[in-house]
Amino acid sequence: MKSIRETLGMTYYSADGCHGCASDEVAVIYSCDCMIGCAEKIVSALWARGTRAYLSDKDTKCKRVIALGNIEGLIPSEKANEALGKLERGSVYTSGSYVIYGEGSAVAIAADRNEHTSFQPMCAGVDALLENDDLFAKSGIIASKTLDLVEEQKKLDKIEDEQRWAKVREVIGDEDIYLAFRKMMESIFAKEMVPLIASFFDPATGMFYASLSGKNAEGIYPIPEATSQVLGYMVSTGMLRKYSKRYAIPELARHRAIYHMKSIQGEDGEFYVSQMKKSTIDSNRIGRDRGHASGVIKRLGGNHTYNLGDYIGDGITAEEYWADLVKKGIVTEAEKPIIYWAEDPADRKAGKAASEKKSEKPSNAGTEQFQSHEGFIKWLLAKDPYNNPYSAMSNTSSAAGIIKEWNGRVGEYTGEDTVITYADKELPLMKGDTLYSIIIRWIDGQINEAGLFGKVTNEHDENGNPIYDGFYGGWGYQNSNGFIKGIGRYNESGTKFPEPRKAIESLLKGLNSDEVVTGNILVIFNVWGALSGLRGNIRQFYEGDEREELLEIINYGLTHKVKDEKTGKMRAYAAVAIEKCLSKLLTFKKRDGGFAHSIYNGTPCWQGGIKVGIASDNLSDIDAINCSTALLGNCMCNFFGLELTRDIPMYTESDLLIFLDVLSKQENVIKKGPMELEKE
Repeated sequence: MKSIRETLGMTYYSADGCHGCASDEVAVIYSCDCMIGCAEKIVSALWARGTRAYLSDKDTKCKRVIALGNIEGLIPSEKANEALGKLERGSVYTSGSYVIYGEGSAVAIAADRNEHTSFQPMCAGVDALLENDDLFAKSGIIASKTLDLVEEQKKLDKIEDEQRWAKVREVIGDEDIYLAFRKMMESIFAKEMVPLIASFFDPATGMFYASLSGKNAEGIYPIPEATSQVLGYMVSTGMLRKYSKRYAIPELARHRAIYHMKSIQGEDGEFYVSQMKKSTIDSNRIGRDRGHASGVIKRLGGNHTYNLGDYIGDGITAEEYWADLVKKGIVTEAEKPIIYWAEDPADRKAGKAASEKKSEKPSNAGTEQFQSHEGFIKWLLAKDPYNNPYSAMSNTSSAAGIIKEWNGRVGEYTGEDTVITYADKELPLMKGDTLYSIIIRWIDGQINEAGLFGKVTNEHDENGNPIYDGFYGGWGYQNSNGFIKGIGRYNESGTKFPEPRKAIESLLKGLNSDEVVTGNILVIFNVWGALSGLRGNIRQFYEGDEREELLEIINYGLTHKVKDEKTGKMRAYAAVAIEKCLSKLLTFKKRDGGFAHSIYNGTPCWQGGIKVGIASDNLSDIDAINCSTALLGNCMCNFFGLELTRDIPMYTESDLLIFLDVLSKQENVIKKGPMELEKE
């Protein structure tokens, strides 16, 4: 670690080297290293005025001293901090104060610290101090002020934002694409989204609701998936760009959320959402909850109780986890969060035995179909990718983590080649098969003439191109829904997608489609996400000239000039496509400022039948918000060599302060649990 002398590149002044007899010298001392920058600023300003000034340790012999922070034994510093404690403030996240106190040859600055923002009141206190020509001419409180941290941080953010946009413009190159892209980003990431999402928080559980309508309704509760999506949204949009993910929520809420995840993990390692009965949960719901619950506990610095796939449990139950926190004085027993059990918790809980040996981890009905090659094929054959490709492929996506785990458990098929028949359909099972080789063979068989999935007609247009059904196959927005899920299986199994040229052509047409979208906002995101997933497959698993040729087809498809039907001007294809995308998205905007899945209603439930809101309230939900903003924005960024979190100035530190302030003002919402409602 560099010394202060090396870090500052200037003379370090210590008690041992003090010139104590020089009355014109000033020692600038500070209580912690975080104030070095402010101390250096004072030293530089004094030298510029002709006054010899040095950084010093706390044991200085100088006759004149300027102290920053809390310096014990220095009376002006103690009085400054005493006065600071008496100042009235608003929220700890949005208000910060400083006090300057002078007494004889010593001046001290006391200031609030805020770990969530670059702007510190100490900096403002230093500026106020340096406005005085004679720093030691006054006694008592020289100045004090309470600042609006959000407004002060916005000044710094504005400078950084413009620097980021300048870089984005340079990277994109094409001015039409840049302007369309910037308008898109600034529209979908409206500032009103920040307090909205923060208002989904429930202090009683340390979790987030999926929507405000759900928060205000009986029978709907906070869930891991909503909590995971809020935390992911904060990270991807840049609010936590400079901070640990643990700063996303207050410390008590963090421990409550970890306790919740541990409480709902069964001895089989899976996570069971507490508002749904275990007997009603299918593999789709299990897959989603295992992914989101694992994401929450990992982001917040916790650990599983039981083993799950690559995660090794710590064997510490939720109750043991909380008891340890109580013992350490971090929380109290009374602060333990509420968990709304759908059934007797004894049906879910188990001891530590399941975490001790991975091979002995028990199974359940939700994962039974992945535990043998034959069962897995029957599970696939029960799907209908011809008539409903999105549902079929979405099931494989939700279950991806389960498939990965059991792929490792059951290994390769060692029997003789055979054909498995189920639901009047069949699929070969061959020696050496893994679950992944089976699923890729199955998906390969579902690819249509457009390189996507779903049924097609036998009709062709005047150019000989097949005409596809408006909802399922082809190149419309909704036609890509199955593809975005299916391409994920190729990517995670390390397999080339076999029809990239056809799929590229279809998806590029989808980007610029005039197809009206009313059914679900996700179809708008999915066409961009599908092309992004395919591009990722090409970059990873294709090689040489073929790889470069395919990537160039995508690049040319996005950047070549086309006639804009509205203006008649020649513009980049991507610019027109982005504007059409934004126009479609805004039709899903809700009165609370967010997005929902439907144009006409709010979102009543998510996949697997979990209730998240009241449709008639017509309010937004975090899944629709996340997909149509963070996920969509990230896909678009990928095409232009940008990274959403790093490069795009969506949300900044001032937005983080607003988020945490709104979070801190949420009140507990206490509801009747599912079992209580069932008795009524």
